[in-house]
Amino acid sequence: MKKPIHKKWWFWVIVGIIVMGALGSLVDEPEKNANSVKSEAISEKKATTASVNKQEKKDITEPTEEEWQANYKDILLSEARTYIELTVKGTMSQERLESAKGVLKQQIEKITGPDKEKFNQLVKAVEKENLKEAKRLYISLGGKDFEELKKEPAPKETESKKTTVQSSKPGDIGMDVEGFRKAFNSTATNLNLADLTIGKLKVQDGAVQDVFSYKISEYVYLQGIVNKSDGSVREVTMIGAGDGTPQSGTDILLTIGLVIASTNPGLTTEERAGVLQDLGLLSEGVDITQINQSTKRNGIKYTIKGSKELGIWFIASDANEK
Repeated sequence: MKKPIHKKWWFWVIVGIIVMGALGSLVDEPEKNANSVKSEAISEKKATTASVNKQEKKDITEPTEEEWQANYKDILLSEARTYIELTVKGTMSQERLESAKGVLKQQIEKITGPDKEKFNQLVKAVEKENLKEAKRLYISLGGKDFEELKKEPAPKETESKKTTVQSSKPGDIGMDVEGFRKAFNSTATNLNLADLTIGKLKVQDGAVQDVFSYKISEYVYLQGIVNKSDGSVREVTMIGAGDGTPQSGTDILLTIGLVIASTNPGLTTEERAGVLQDLGLLSEGVDITQINQSTKRNGIKYTIKGSKELGIWFIASDANEK
């Protein structure tokens, strides 16, 4: 069994880099000091990577294709479970449904083998909001049992309630899709993290709001919800599927840092450390697969959730949205 990410020594080294200065060039400090912090952080990251690579040859083997496939299928089934559970409870919002569809599409593209078609049928059942068929396929594919699987869906909201919800002004994080992309890439470029930059973002039409998704690396991808009314970004979600290796941990943690910096460029080093502290990432003995915390800074709400099935989710949203 692989050692959990939070018990790896390099996990804390990377957290330290993020807190102590890897994003220091964004703070309004003297140029000389900023460049010094940046150089030290990059040097430390390179030294850490080199050391880790050497150590990994001794005690870590790369996941097999079978292990990767099992991970993709677990994530797909977990997202299908969320769709079924929330739909039965009557709490599945249109925004969350669009998010679920995005995750399912991402995973089905990676799945290979003779059962790919059956998983694809499950994806299509969710896309068509066919709850009965989704349940049947979820069970047949070996999904774990849960209470809502045996229940009928709750009554749908009345039209008057829907109208009230839809007429309320949605939140946003203060930028449009291109503005977020540029802010994220500017941060990554300044830190010599070109491998984590975002290419062109394709926004897909949704019933209520639009969405975009982008694969940052083999372990991380971003999802965004976009307001139809003005094209502003309502929230951004980073989904990380770590496999216990230094590369997956590095990609996940640095992307969290980049999301914080790009959505809140005015935060100082100490304030960024405060965000991670409030989220529980700096707590002794933290189990990142069980974490579920939120904190707010300058009108932006940051939420981190972890589970063994879904991986790590980090969300930036409007702190004032109810």
